[in-house]
Amino acid sequence: MLKRFLFNRIFFITFLTIICLSIAFYFILARNADSTISDQIIQKEQTLVRAEASNITSFFELFGHSVAIFSNLSSLDNLDASTSRDLDVFVQQWSESGLVSGIVFIDNKGIVKFNSNVLGTHDIGASIADRDYFLWSKSNPKAEEYFIGKPVISKLGPSKGEIIIPVASAVYRNGKFNGAVVASVKLNLLVKNYLQLVKISDKTKSYLLDETGQILFRDKVVDGYVDDHELVEELKGVLTSKVGGKIETKSYMIFYSPLILGNNRWLLALTVPNKEVDVFIVPIFTRIFITLIIVLISFVLYGYIINTEARKKYQSSLK
Repeated sequence: MLKRFLFNRIFFITFLTIICLSIAFYFILARNADSTISDQIIQKEQTLVRAEASNITSFFELFGHSVAIFSNLSSLDNLDASTSRDLDVFVQQWSESGLVSGIVFIDNKGIVKFNSNVLGTHDIGASIADRDYFLWSKSNPKAEEYFIGKPVISKLGPSKGEIIIPVASAVYRNGKFNGAVVASVKLNLLVKNYLQLVKISDKTKSYLLDETGQILFRDKVVDGYVDDHELVEELKGVLTSKVGGKIETKSYMIFYSPLILGNNRWLLALTVPNKEVDVFIVPIFTRIFITLIIVLISFVLYGYIINTEARKKYQSSLK
């Protein structure tokens, strides 16, 4: 009887020890998994936001040089049907990007004389003499230079009423200012195109802010977990930062990277709800828990079998 009691006690102590060890392992592994996975997601998002900011910069460098080269075409000397054809060709070449809405030629008074866009319309006559890129063109006679203007609301073409980023290059002939060519990039399509792939969920929200904290672009997300005013307050200290980083709040994380285009100093930001990061962690916890349960059951069964066999041998030895 005493031996049987000892066997049962050993089995119970072993069982209790295994349970305690399993619980301890679960919390240790879960905590490490939580930290590791969170760090990986954060590092990945930071890297991607910086990479997309660099990609946008590269796009404007390529596009700006293309506009500058166009400003030296001989068709801009004649200002006739050949000018319209070259403008149409330019639009066709960039139409595949889905970001360029059109290009215009403006004279030395700031009046649109030629216009080509993705819709094939050719409305002219609008005055854009008040734009910063026109003022820049009047005072920059250097060949193959371009200027990225501040985002403005378009006055004509398919982008009329929408915010565009103008890219201009002056047209000088024999030292005389004849006008400028100005191509436009749709701001909302630009940001969406480059940030779409870095979103970890539908609730990830992207922003573009200027150096004053004004929001130039924001995603429309149904779940409004971010207050715009609160976001600007969080980013105030990094609006002119030269490097990217992250800011953690109680309910979401902000990943940001500077975006410098000519005289424009902008900030690209991505917000992710903390609960969205947890979505990636919960399955790991579940797998760890299931694994430990299987191990626990295996040990219990193994212990039970050993205990049963030991008691049988003991009882046989008494006979």
